[in-house]
Amino acid sequence: MKVSAMAFSPLSSYFSPCAAGKKAIRLCVTILCVSLNLSDSSRAAIIAAVLLAVAFCVVFGFQHGFEEQLGWYVALLPGGVFAASISDIITRPIPLVEPFVFWGLVIVLSMAWYFCVSFAGIKAYRWASSRQRDP
Repeated sequence: MKVSAMAFSPLSSYFSPCAAGKKAIRLCVTILCVSLNLSDSSRAAIIAAVLLAVAFCVVFGFQHGFEEQLGWYVALLPGGVFAASISDIITRPIPLVEPFVFWGLVIVLSMAWYFCVSFAGIKAYRWASSRQRDP
């Protein structure tokens, strides 16, 4: 009797290629994307939060070399570029709070960036789908 390594994996039930798994994933996507009556800004905020979480996981969760780490940081957390200069201006009188101000600004500015990109993508999708329906 031949037993595969996937049979003992705890994640194998979540990533099974069976038809039931594909139907469950399709159902979850349908419920999250279509069935909820959310505004475009709410959808953009959810997408921005997910993208920000993924960006933090990629930048700080994986071991990179110094140059790679810097590249991923600048590419995925664009708020960090502006947060450094803004936090220097804000924390001149009280240098003790500099790390809190810096990371707060990184999170806020990156979230704002991802929100704007997501909102623009949603609006572009709505515009393109409305143009397809009109003759």
